[in-house]
Amino acid sequence: MTTETTRTDPTSGPFTVDTARDMFSFRGKSPTGEGVDVSIVRAHYHPEVRFRDAIQEVHGRDAVIEMLLRFPQRCKELRCTVHEAMQQGNVIIVEWTTEMVIRDRIPTLANEGITRLRLDDDGLVVDHRDYFDLWGDMIDAFPGVSKVYRKLVSHME
Repeated sequence: MTTETTRTDPTSGPFTVDTARDMFSFRGKSPTGEGVDVSIVRAHYHPEVRFRDAIQEVHGRDAVIEMLLRFPQRCKELRCTVHEAMQQGNVIIVEWTTEMVIRDRIPTLANEGITRLRLDDDGLVVDHRDYFDLWGDMIDAFPGVSKVYRKLVSHME
């Protein structure tokens, strides 16, 4: 006799490491153009959540959802792979790689990063911080440019 386990709806119950994996794991865009599953954000993010990454900072769940919906619209293809996710106390860390195809004849752009999610006492995400190398990972898609960039950066050390 085999037993099957099924994942529960990620929008119900507490926000867990599995919920974070579900939110960040996607291949291609959804029919509504979404990358990250914004239904999870609606269910588990605090109305006054703070989001920060290398290029922007937004406040409030609605602003985060708007930003998440805007990003995939710029891509022909978008996928995110979660490599590791862990939780300690009220902090969840997710390690991921995002791959984007912006236009034909431009290489796939890959970006590796880590997200730190802080939960409040009610289990809602109150702080979402993405850490990634904005330029280095993107430039690696263009070998000639990458070589020059790496050489310039090495002289700054």
